[in-house]
Amino acid sequence: MVARRTRELMDARGLGTIRTLADAAGLGRGTVSDILAGTSDPTLSTMLALVRALELGSIEELLSPLGTSVVIGAPHERIIARPT
Repeated sequence: MVARRTRELMDARGLGTIRTLADAAGLGRGTVSDILAGTSDPTLSTMLALVRALELGSIEELLSPLGTSVVIGAPHERIIARPT
């Protein structure tokens, strides 16, 4: 899901190449390539770098498609974060 969403946001913001996104995020090209290929799960710090490079307001915007929610926590303590 992160791979597809990152690619969508890259295209929407004119960051069409791995190199462009990697440079904007301060990440290695291999790291970005692995994320986009779905062969690597990004760490929290990597996701924060992607959020900044993609000019998002939060990690939730990276993790969930527009119009959906992200549920965080155990079933008895759910917190629902909706994109703004």
